Amino acid sequence: MAAFASSSSVTISSSPTMAISNIANLAPIKLNKYNYVLWKSLWLPILYSFNLLSLVDGSNVLPSEFITTSDDSGLSVLNSNPNFTDWARRDQILLIWLNATISENLLVYVVGLPTSEILWRTLERRFSTISRSHVMQLKSRLQPIKKNSDSITDYLQHIKQIVDNLAALGSTIDDEDVVFNILNGLPAEFDAFTTSIRVRSTPITSDDLHGLLLSEELSLET
Repeated sequence: MAAFASSSSVTISSSPTMAISNIANLAPIKLNKYNYVLWKSLWLPILYSFNLLSLVDGSNVLPSEFITTSDDSGLSVLNSNPNFTDWARRDQILLIWLNATISENLLVYVVGLPTSEILWRTLERRFSTISRSHVMQLKSRLQPIKKNSDSITDYLQHIKQIVDNLAALGSTIDDEDVVFNILNGLPAEFDAFTTSIRVRSTPITSDDLHGLLLSEELSLET
C-alpha cells in the first residue's frame, strides 16, 4: 500500500483538499449501535462530493499491482502500476476517515479490515438487522407511554426521545401520530382538554400542543 504524507490535509482525485481533522465537521456524530442510518446519511454526501462512492460500493475495482511492459529490446518487464498506487492511497485515506467517525466500542469489530469497501459492507451487514429490530422495539415502547405522575415536561421529553431515536434510525413518525400518542397517554384529569383538541377543525402540531399542555397543567394545579 502507498505511504501517507505527513501533511494534515489530502487531495483525493480532483476533489478539493480537506484536512483529515475536519472530517468531524462534515460527519459530526460517531457511529454507535443506535444511529447507523443517521451516520450513513451523513457519509453519503461526503462520498459523492469527494468522488469516493465507487470505493465503497465495489464499482471501482482494485487495479493490478504490477503491469507488464516491453523494453527497447522487446523483452517483457514487470513494473509497478501507478493506478494501483493511486487507488490504494485514496482507499486508505477514506478508511482512515471512516474509522475516525466510529465510536471506540465499535472499532473492535472493524479494526484490521483492509479496505474501505470491506469496512462499509461489514457495517451495513451488522447494522441493517439491528436497526430494523431497534425500530420495532422503539415503536412498541411509544404507544403504551402514560403520563402517570410525571410532569408534562418529563412526559413529553420521554416521547420526544423515542421519536428522535426513531428518526436517527431513518424511521420518522408523522407529527399527527405523535399528537395522537401524547393525548392517549394523558390521565383522566386532562379529559376535557383532550376532547377540545380532538374536536378542533384544524390539526395541531406537537410543538403547539406542548405549550397548551403546560398551560393546562398550571391550570389544574391552581
